[in-house]
Amino acid sequence: MEILYGLPVKGNAVVGYEPQRSVVDWQNICQILLGFSPQPQDFKHSSLKVSALNAHLRLQPRLPDLATQDMVNEKARCYMFWMIAGLLLADTSGGLLKLMYLPMLEDITMVGSYSWGSATLAYLYRFLCKASQSSQNEIAGFLPLLQVY
Repeated sequence: MEILYGLPVKGNAVVGYEPQRSVVDWQNICQILLGFSPQPQDFKHSSLKVSALNAHLRLQPRLPDLATQDMVNEKARCYMFWMIAGLLLADTSGGLLKLMYLPMLEDITMVGSYSWGSATLAYLYRFLCKASQSSQNEIAGFLPLLQVY
């Protein structure tokens, strides 16, 4: 993981804790960390529709010349959130991003201290195990790891 994708395998554990929060709570968290407040219909359980994040990113694809550090951090969090919840730790929900990873991006200086590589690999192994069951017809996780180089 570290060699192929630059994802650290040492560091703080990526913990999949999903506290019960209301839509209003998640809207507030998104406003603070991502710089926008999704509509209530953009949430499903503890997930956010990818289309809502994409729409926000399309509104202002580039930062303005006089962007503040907060604006830079919000945009960086948007992209990191999409990469973590939509690519590295993607599930079979189809178009939803698990919000449980968003609080880990609050302190942007600490994001690199997490063991994202180990979490990605463990997540893929978990879904490979599930996929081996005869009742299963889907697989999830960071599937590029299964490609032969």
